[in-house]
Amino acid sequence: MLTRLRIKNFKAFADTEDMEIRPLTFLMGPNSSGKTSILQVLLLIRQTVDSRDVRSPLNLDPVYTDVGSYRDFVHMGKWKQSFGFEFDLEMAEAKFVPLPILP
Repeated sequence: MLTRLRIKNFKAFADTEDMEIRPLTFLMGPNSSGKTSILQVLLLIRQTVDSRDVRSPLNLDPVYTDVGSYRDFVHMGKWKQSFGFEFDLEMAEAKFVPLPILP
Protein backbone atom coordinates (compact mmCIF):
# COMPACT_ATOMS: atom_id res chain seq x y z
CA MET A 1 0.00 0.00 0.00
CA LEU A 2 1.23 3.49 -0.83
CA THR A 3 1.91 5.39 2.40
CA ARG A 4 3.79 8.53 1.28
CA LEU A 5 4.12 10.52 -1.94
CA ARG A 6 6.21 13.56 -2.87
CA ILE A 7 6.13 15.24 -6.29
CA LYS A 8 8.68 17.74 -7.60
CA ASN A 9 8.44 20.00 -10.66
CA PHE A 10 5.21 18.60 -12.10
CA LYS A 11 2.41 20.79 -13.47
CA ALA A 12 1.08 22.93 -10.57
CA PHE A 13 3.64 21.60 -8.10
CA ALA A 14 7.13 22.95 -7.55
CA ASP A 15 7.35 20.56 -4.56
CA THR A 16 4.46 18.97 -2.69
CA GLU A 17 6.67 18.00 0.26
CA ASP A 18 5.66 14.68 1.82
CA MET A 19 1.99 13.76 1.48
CA GLU A 20 0.87 11.04 3.86
CA ILE A 21 -1.40 8.51 2.19
CA ARG A 22 -3.84 6.52 4.31
CA PRO A 23 -6.20 3.66 3.39
CA LEU A 24 -8.90 6.30 2.86
CA THR A 25 -7.49 9.51 1.37
CA PHE A 26 -9.48 12.41 -0.10
CA LEU A 27 -8.10 14.90 -2.62
CA MET A 28 -9.95 18.15 -2.13
CA GLY A 29 -9.37 21.64 -3.48
CA PRO A 30 -10.53 24.22 -5.97
CA ASN A 31 -10.45 23.65 -9.71
CA SER A 32 -6.94 23.62 -11.22
CA SER A 33 -5.27 23.15 -7.83
CA GLY A 34 -3.54 19.87 -8.79
CA LYS A 35 -5.85 17.04 -7.68
CA THR A 36 -5.74 15.34 -11.08
CA SER A 37 -1.99 15.94 -11.33
CA ILE A 38 -1.46 13.80 -8.23
CA LEU A 39 -3.41 10.98 -9.86
CA GLN A 40 -1.48 11.44 -13.12
CA VAL A 41 1.84 10.97 -11.32
CA LEU A 42 0.56 7.70 -9.85
CA LEU A 43 -0.52 6.61 -13.33
CA LEU A 44 2.88 7.62 -14.78
CA ILE A 45 4.55 5.44 -12.17
CA ARG A 46 2.24 2.56 -13.08
CA GLN A 47 2.78 2.83 -16.83
CA THR A 48 6.54 3.10 -16.30
CA VAL A 49 6.62 0.01 -14.10
CA ASP A 50 4.49 -1.90 -16.61
CA SER A 51 6.69 -0.82 -19.54
CA ARG A 52 9.12 -3.33 -20.99
CA ASP A 53 11.45 -0.57 -22.22
CA VAL A 54 14.30 -0.72 -19.71
CA ARG A 55 16.12 2.15 -21.45
CA SER A 56 13.44 4.71 -20.54
CA PRO A 57 13.37 5.96 -16.93
CA LEU A 58 9.85 7.34 -17.47
CA ASN A 59 7.31 5.96 -19.91
CA LEU A 60 5.39 8.86 -21.47
CA ASP A 61 3.49 6.64 -23.92
CA PRO A 62 -0.18 7.32 -23.12
CA VAL A 63 -1.07 3.92 -21.70
CA TYR A 64 -2.85 5.01 -18.50
CA THR A 65 -2.43 8.79 -18.76
CA ASP A 66 -1.31 11.29 -21.37
CA VAL A 67 0.71 14.17 -19.95
CA GLY A 68 2.34 15.09 -23.25
CA SER A 69 6.07 15.72 -23.50
CA TYR A 70 8.41 16.76 -20.70
CA ARG A 71 8.03 20.42 -21.65
CA ASP A 72 4.24 20.01 -21.44
CA PHE A 73 4.13 18.77 -17.85
CA VAL A 74 7.15 20.35 -16.20
CA HIS A 75 6.25 22.98 -13.56
CA MET A 76 5.92 26.49 -15.04
CA GLY A 77 7.96 25.53 -18.11
CA LYS A 78 11.13 25.08 -16.06
CA TRP A 79 12.34 22.29 -18.33
CA LYS A 80 15.96 22.61 -17.19
CA GLN A 81 14.92 21.47 -13.71
CA SER A 82 14.29 17.80 -13.15
CA PHE A 83 10.92 16.24 -12.50
CA GLY A 84 10.84 13.71 -9.72
CA PHE A 85 8.76 11.79 -7.28
CA GLU A 86 9.34 9.79 -4.14
CA PHE A 87 7.06 7.30 -2.51
CA ASP A 88 6.95 4.75 0.27
CA LEU A 89 5.20 1.43 0.09
CA GLU A 90 4.08 -0.77 2.91
CA MET A 91 3.88 -4.36 1.85
CA ALA A 92 0.96 -6.45 3.02
CA GLU A 93 1.81 -9.20 5.44
CA ALA A 94 1.85 -12.57 3.72
CA LYS A 95 -0.23 -15.24 5.37
CA PHE A 96 0.48 -18.92 5.04
CA VAL A 97 -2.65 -20.99 4.57
CA PRO A 98 -1.98 -24.73 4.51
CA LEU A 99 -3.78 -26.55 1.73
CA PRO A 100 -5.44 -29.88 2.41
CA ILE A 101 -3.59 -32.92 1.16
CA LEU A 102 -5.64 -34.65 -1.50
CA PRO A 103 -5.54 -38.44 -1.87
